[in-house]
Amino acid sequence: MSPTGMTIIHKEEGFTLLELAFVVVLFVMMVSLSAPAFLRTLRSWTRRTSIEDILAVIEFAHERAIFEQRDYGIHFDEEKKAYWLVRRDGEGSGGLSRIPETWGRSRSLPSDANFQMEGPIVLFHPNGTATSFYLEIIPQNGPAITLDVDPVMGKGSFHEQIS
Repeated sequence: MSPTGMTIIHKEEGFTLLELAFVVVLFVMMVSLSAPAFLRTLRSWTRRTSIEDILAVIEFAHERAIFEQRDYGIHFDEEKKAYWLVRRDGEGSGGLSRIPETWGRSRSLPSDANFQMEGPIVLFHPNGTATSFYLEIIPQNGPAITLDVDPVMGKGSFHEQIS
């Protein structure tokens, strides 16, 4: 009883179990509808980033070959889905060896794709030319991406095949 003689009723505030269950069901539905689109976007971004990394290594190898006046190359290992930078040892016809610097570390190709390529190594020569090379990345889902190296200019480019 209050001092005025009236009974005070305290109303409990909060959510009922039914209301909470409804919100959880709505949240699960929203996540289940958006997850496939998110995963497609993530895979596409990963492939595009891999291609951009390969193009950066191609540009680096091309520039180093001209600057140092010796052959540089990129060795692609289709089985391990990796690639790394190599250079010619010594003068002339010396063999190719992996370079020890940061640029020589192994880099990964997209793991969710298959590959077709023209030979395992693309070479860049001191005169600015390169060996002819292409790498086709064929993902399980989505369009294939082809990376080409122009043998005359030694420059790399890529394009997506639109289906």
